[in-house]
Amino acid sequence: MQNHPDAIYPYLVRGAVLYCHVGTHIRKLNLPICHGIYTGEDMHPIIHAEDAEPEKNVMYFGHCHGTIGESGDAEQIDLKTVTYTDLEPSYTGDVARGYKCKPQIIDNQWQMTYRDTRIVRNNQYMSEANAVESVTGASFLVCRFGGLIEPLTSGQEPTE
Repeated sequence: MQNHPDAIYPYLVRGAVLYCHVGTHIRKLNLPICHGIYTGEDMHPIIHAEDAEPEKNVMYFGHCHGTIGESGDAEQIDLKTVTYTDLEPSYTGDVARGYKCKPQIIDNQWQMTYRDTRIVRNNQYMSEANAVESVTGASFLVCRFGGLIEPLTSGQEPTE
């Protein structure tokens, strides 16, 4: 499947780089089991709106600067502080202590999805009720701790 000609933004695929506005680190989108729908010459597996599970699809984003500390059950962790140059982390050697930026996704799904391309849930019969909207570069996730999680890349970029 190629990117839909009417779609302004590319489909998100396994390996897309994600950023949380209240996190300190970027992370790659994971898709442990693909849905059998691919895009591009490199056959990248496309994700759908329900591929938003923390620690399965969306990993933690370093330290959280949102309201996670108010939850009372937040895990404190030590991390090296980072600065980013062209999406690559470079470590300053300093260690910072903070709350683990472990997202809790509101509605457990991506927002602003692409309705014209739907993907059937794994292990489901093909029907309209089992079809889930695809996710594009315009899509985002909302965390209950105040984070807005957005893609920095689609994951379809050529690999070296």
